This record gives sequence, C-alpha cells and structure tokens, in this order.
Amino acid sequence: MTHLRQLLILVFMLAIGAADTVAKDIIVRPSSISIQEAIDEAKPGDVIKIAGGLYFESLVIKKSGLTIVALDETPVKITAAYPEYYHNEIQWRQEYTRTHQSSGRKYTVYSAPYPKYRKKPKGLTYGYIADENDGLYFTYRDRVSFDYQYAMDEAVRGAYFDQGRIFIASETDPNSERLYVTDRRILEVYNVGDLIIDGGETKNITFKHGGRYGIIINQLRGKRSTIKNIKIINSHSGIMVNSIKSGELYIERNVLNQYLEEMPWEFQKTGITEKMNLSRRDISKVMKAKKSSAAYMETSAIFASKNGAGKIVIQDNDVYGYFNGIVSTTNDVEIAHNTLSELRDDAIEIEGNTPNNVIHHNEVSCSFVGISLVPVRQGPVYIYQNDLIMNNPPQVIRRAMKSKRLSYRNGKTLKFTNLSPRDISADVHIYNNRFFALDDVLNIGSAEKPEYNPRESTFYNNTFISKGILSSSYGRARDGIDYQGNRFIGLSGDNRDMKIPEHRSWKNTRAESMSRTKTAIRNKFIISIPAHWPGAKEINQSAE
Repeated sequence: MTHLRQLLILVFMLAIGAADTVAKDIIVRPSSISIQEAIDEAKPGDVIKIAGGLYFESLVIKKSGLTIVALDETPVKITAAYPEYYHNEIQWRQEYTRTHQSSGRKYTVYSAPYPKYRKKPKGLTYGYIADENDGLYFTYRDRVSFDYQYAMDEAVRGAYFDQGRIFIASETDPNSERLYVTDRRILEVYNVGDLIIDGGETKNITFKHGGRYGIIINQLRGKRSTIKNIKIINSHSGIMVNSIKSGELYIERNVLNQYLEEMPWEFQKTGITEKMNLSRRDISKVMKAKKSSAAYMETSAIFASKNGAGKIVIQDNDVYGYFNGIVSTTNDVEIAHNTLSELRDDAIEIEGNTPNNVIHHNEVSCSFVGISLVPVRQGPVYIYQNDLIMNNPPQVIRRAMKSKRLSYRNGKTLKFTNLSPRDISADVHIYNNRFFALDDVLNIGSAEKPEYNPRESTFYNNTFISKGILSSSYGRARDGIDYQGNRFIGLSGDNRDMKIPEHRSWKNTRAESMSRTKTAIRNKFIISIPAHWPGAKEINQSAE
C-alpha cells in the first residue's frame, strides 16, 4: 500500500510538471498587461500574441524559446517613445527665436524636460523626434550645429538632446503636435536564442521610433532564431546584430524605412554647409565638432557585427531612406534577394574581417555607393548576380533592366579600395553582376596612392553601363586582380569615355557604344566560374 501511495504521488507530481511545461498562448491588449509583463511571464515554447493598438514600451527578452506574433490582422505599433510627449502631458517651453542665416526663415527654439522617472543621461545623448506622419526632426549631436541648423532643408526642423532637457527648433509650435520623443531602443535580445518574432504575411507588427535601435541583439545563442515580417520605422539602426555566440539568425521579409528622404546627402553626412555666414570663432567650433556634429544620423537599416560561431542570413528585406542599408563587419553573413533604394551613402557595405560573406541577387537603386568594400581585410567575399542602378537611367536601360523611373544624384555602383597601405583588400570575387551609373561606373583603387589598390581578387562576366566615363579603376596586373569576360557599354558616344587603358589588364573585355548594342543588356557568360564558388553551378549551366 505504501509503495502504491508513493507511486500515485510520483505520477501526480509528474502530471503537474508536464502541465506546467505545456506551451500556452499569452494574449496582450492595450487595456490588459503590457508586452514586457507577458515576456516576463512566458516560459520557453509560449506564444505571445499582441492585439492591435499603440504600445509605448522599451522591451528586453532574456528567455529562450519564445514566439511573438500579432493576434490578428489589426496593426500593432510598438514605440520606445515617451508617452508624456505624445499625449502633451509635458509642455514645450519657448526659449528664443532666430532667423535662419542661410534662408532667412524665422523659427523658434523650444525645450522640455525628460520624464521624471528617466535617469539623467551621462555624456553624449542620442535621440529621435518624429511627428505623427513619421517625419523626423534632424538630430544634432552638438549645440553649435543645432544653433545654426546646418541640416535645414525646406523647413527648420531640428532636435538636440542635452543632459537635462530636449530642444526643438521649429517654425510651428510643438505643443500643437503629438510627437514621438525617444532615446531608448525598442527591443533588446540578450543572451538567449531560439526566438521567433513574426509580424505575419501582412506585416502587422511595426516598431516605430527607436532612439538608438529598433532591435539590438546581444550574445544570441541556440540553434535558430528568426526576425521576419516586421516593419521598422525611424530607428537609428533598424536591426543591430551586436554579438552571436552560436546558431543561425534569419532576418527576412522585413521592411525598414527611415523618413529622411528629402534631406540632402551632404547635410546628413556632415551636418555642415558652407552657405552659412559664420564667424571665424564659430567655424573653429564647427570644425572641431565636425566628426560628431551630425554623425548620429549616419544610420544603418541592418548591421551585422561580432559573429562568433554562428551564421547570419539577411534576405528578402526592403530597405529605404537610411544612410547605410545593410552593413557587415563580421564573418559568415549572407545578404541575398534584398531590395534597397534611396540610401544616402552605401547600400551594401562589407568592411573589415569578413570571411565567408556572400552577397547575391540584391537589387540596389539610388544610393551614393551601391556596394562598398573599404576595405576587406579578410575574405573570401563573393558578390554575384546583383543589379545596381545608381541614377535615373535612360528609357532603353529601364526597359532592358526592368527598372522603375528614379531620380537621384551621381553615384558609384562599386567602390573597392583601402584605407591605408596596411589595409589591403584581397580575396574578393565579383562575378555576373549588372551595374549602371551616369558616370564613373566602377571605382577601384587610387591613382594618387597605388599601394592602396586591392589585390588577389577577380572580376568575371560583369556588365558595366555608363553615360559618362566608364571607369576610374587603378588596379594593375601585378596587383593580382584578374579581370575577365567583362562588358562595358558606353552611352555618351564619346570614344574617350569608352577607352580602357591596357595597363589595367582587362582580359576578354569589350567596350562598345549603346548605339551599336541591339541585343538585350545582360551578362555575357564568357568565363566559367570555379565550381566551389557560391552560385557557380547555376551560372555555368546558364552559359552552356
């Protein structure tokens, strides 16, 4: 009898334990528990379902095995903004009025305190302010640049985050607007893994206005984690992969947008213009602050860094309006089938120690640089079957490359060089891509400092189309760069622009005028790709 009783107690305890481990759904509504409370309550295997609405939260996940989805098709908006400003519980106080030194427009500077519960920041502060239409105020990192409003475009809209107060320069009263004001990340994932964050096929979860990050990932582990179908609006870095210990991370089918499309590139790059009537003393202040004055707006949609033994796959994302698009400074990163447009600097940037980076089947339009390799200190890096259009191409190019009408400044499709003689790029393989630019479609190395030229790399079967000079490439045969099977098409009709000097060691390469080109503009598969390179089987079969 005693043994039977002990057995029954054991079975009962096992049943309780089993029931406790059964995965469950946790429903979050604006009127019920917060998303963070649901995360704290959840256990591995649980699914957090978020009902539609606007949530003012800054979240952190420190548990593995969780899934976060939308409850239904009602839009879910999660913002790290402080609700006090949005609901006008904190009032903006008028400080002083000014006349913009370049445009002559009159504007007013307002200030407001941080929420009382927020700890006073130390050192430099970072933040974003946006209106209800997701239009960003330009954030300055020093008071001199803010006072002169260097980044003014059509209207004065500037912000400056001090250690005690927040300042706005505006032509309208901010108390009449519902503003998103934030200096916090929306979500941090810390030392966990096997997570799924999925907005669903209709992308019903939006992360809005992260002060520094939409999502930051620190020390990811486990087998596989996925972030997909999320809209990320106006976060300094949309998704920042700061550290991976192990496992695979898939970032796929997300939309990342930053609404600074009308901001001129030079303003976003430096925050400085020579049109201002500055005193010598102020110019000195500005130059000292130049590197940081507007560097905060040098944003990235997706940034992969510090990968350990894991793999990062960034695929099928739509990226618009950021300073940089997709950036990798680490190993084992695949960037594939993404669409990138309206980038103020580099659409895709590969820099540093980046062995086993593979970039393929991406579509890039309207950026200052399509693909930047400055420098690649450690390869191999493989770049193949990408389409890059830097400017508004002629109608014949739009038809041949199936591109939409675009309007942008001159840019370079590919920039491949080094920072110093010690940073020599090598082991980069660029094949079967199509590139278009109004001028100088290909930029390799440096004429002034040839020791900066990349080495031990290849260019096979690429098509370069230019309306001006075809190339400012300075790689030489002794640098070990192998150019074969490339095709250059000039649209200017000027033979000088089409000339490819012999010392650049182009092999099996043709330069021709568009007026003589009657066939569709596509790659000429002249050179067989080594079998161990990614995509080689598909490329070589299509050439047969």
